[in-house]
Order: sequence, then C-alpha cells, then structure tokens
Amino acid sequence: MDMLYSIRQAGLADMHFVAQGILEAERGASGPIPWCALFNIPEKAFSEIVLEILQEDIAGQEWCLSQFWLLEASATPSAGLSAWIENESGQSSALLMSTLVYHFISDTQRTEAQERLKRLRQLQLNRSPGYLQLESIFVQPDCRGKGLAGQLIESVLQHFKSLHPDLPGAEIQLSGENQAALKSYVKAGFIQVSKAEYSGNFQDIHEVYPGHSKILLRKEFNI
Repeated sequence: MDMLYSIRQAGLADMHFVAQGILEAERGASGPIPWCALFNIPEKAFSEIVLEILQEDIAGQEWCLSQFWLLEASATPSAGLSAWIENESGQSSALLMSTLVYHFISDTQRTEAQERLKRLRQLQLNRSPGYLQLESIFVQPDCRGKGLAGQLIESVLQHFKSLHPDLPGAEIQLSGENQAALKSYVKAGFIQVSKAEYSGNFQDIHEVYPGHSKILLRKEFNI
C-alpha cells in the first residue's frame, strides 16, 4: 500500500528536526559543513547557532523556521526545505544571513577566515530578486529514493504560485558535484542557468566546500 504524505509549514516543535536537516543540507553529499570549516567552529557549536537563528525567525533568508515546509507521513517529518521570495523586504538573503551568523563569530575567527573566504567567494552566485528560492532541501536517510524531495518541491511551488500569480519562477543553488540532487531537481523541471568553478587547487576549496563548483538552477513559471 502506498504511503500517504502531507505537507505543512514547520513550527517550534520541529526546530531540532529542521536544524539537523540544515546541517545535512550544508554538508551536501560529502565533505565539510562550510560554515564550520570557514570559521573553525565545532559542529555541535554550529548546531546551537542554527537553533538560535531559527528561534529568531527572521524572514527573507534560508534559516527562518516559519519558511520551512515539511513533508510527513503518520505525523513524522520525512523531508523539508526552506522557501522565500528573494529581496522581498528590500534586503538580499546573503546580507541577512551573514549578519545573523556573524553575530556569533568573533573578530579573531573572522580574521583567521579571510583566506578561506576568498576561496569560497569564487563560487558565489547571485540570487534573482523576486524569484522564489528553495534551499536547505533534505530528506531523512531512511526515506531517500522515494521521490519525496520532488513531491515537496512541487507542492511548495504550487502554494507560492497560488499566493503570488505574478511570481516569475524559482531557483535552487547546489554543489555541481551533487549529481543525485541535480538529477532530482532537473526531473522537477529546473534547468541550469549559471555555474561558478574554483580556479585554484581543488584540495584548497574542498577544505571549506563539498565540491569545486556551484550551479544555479531555475524554473520559469510563465513559459
């Protein structure tokens, strides 16, 4: 018998599930969690930072608890993602995110991270203002291979399209080396529109990012 799934927004009771999902999404298929590697933060301490940011619930960036959508079966969350419209408040998500995270980072950590930040900036891709952003997409390990990410993405897209009929489209950013996720998003109708590649020694970028390239996928709604 096929399992029946439901989609809902996250609440306070889901905070630890969402935080764990964020860590897994940041880590990607393999490799370091970029924030931990950049600022030499232990994973446990970083998890606490994520929980504090989720509690603040600042809209317009990917670690906002009320912007997370969960797919669940029998009242048990199986997958999740963050969704927001870029620059809706007049501020970019990158600025909001860096401001929130930097509140927990010491001056010494920032200074020591400068060289690592230079490497990571080579992979920076700009989000399109007015487009729906889907990030921190994760599926519980024992629920993978069932197409749950695709189901969740489609439900969230339909929800936002009904609320915002003029919404031009949606975007996803991910490591170019995460082929499993890429295949899933392409199946959901996304196409690659931009790519950034690290120009130096791949080992250097792999110290702070799970790959040596980043791609921007987009799905246009009005085509």
